[in-house]
Amino acid sequence: MQVQWFPGHMAKTLRQLKESLKLVEGLVELRDARAPLSTANPELAKVGANKKRFVVFTKADLADPAGTAAWAEHFRDQGIPFFVVDPRNHSSVKALAAFLSQGEGRKIKRYMIVGVPNVGKSTLINAIGRRASAKTGNRPGVTRGLQWISVNPQLELLDTPGLLWPKFANERTGLHLALIGSISDQRFDVEEAALHLLKILEEKAPGSLADRYGLPVPADRSLPAFYDYLIALAAKRGYLRPGGVGDPNQMALTLLKEFRDGQLGRITLELPDDLLYGEEG
Repeated sequence: MQVQWFPGHMAKTLRQLKESLKLVEGLVELRDARAPLSTANPELAKVGANKKRFVVFTKADLADPAGTAAWAEHFRDQGIPFFVVDPRNHSSVKALAAFLSQGEGRKIKRYMIVGVPNVGKSTLINAIGRRASAKTGNRPGVTRGLQWISVNPQLELLDTPGLLWPKFANERTGLHLALIGSISDQRFDVEEAALHLLKILEEKAPGSLADRYGLPVPADRSLPAFYDYLIALAAKRGYLRPGGVGDPNQMALTLLKEFRDGQLGRITLELPDDLLYGEEG
């Protein structure tokens, strides 16, 4: 499935980000724990090559814990500081803030928070600052400008808008970004994305679809077979088109929302073993 999204405001953000690098000690790169490869922006590796780099997993409550543990081991092996932060768990947020605040003297530590759209940057900053200091929303593109947030006397964070890159290296990256909500639903074929999601779910959590929706998954795992299954799910849910036929588009939107909300189980789309096909480690 071909997906690409790099609107003009992102090109502007990239320019602003490059200009602001001289103001910070390093980058705090947020990645969605469900798709750590696809949410690794290769542009950040280029522009921030000479800066400190920390990787923070968000939305780990939606990912497979075993997958997150595998990624933690991977980053330890790479010597990259790594954190899993849940904004609802203040101890994990406090640990990250303390780590970023440490250092000699009274010099204020300044870091840039970066990541793809809808990865949870503003939510994390709000949790660190313990106040509604940055706009939040479960959709891509809520934060449109760079803004400084004072966390404590030793730490300031520069919040940045969600940023993608001009060209994805493979179709899988675009698909996974679409599935987790980092690309606007208006920018891709939601029915095709839902078919791929059905296939992924059945591969990674066999039986979960039948258990949730009460319809057996077809033995044929082809996309055409899953399209028929999507229509059957729509009919069962009461999403009907004229003539009583199931509406695959409406069911696709429901399926994507339920996946993003964690209602279809804790699923990790990418593991360290997939690095061969990824863009960034």
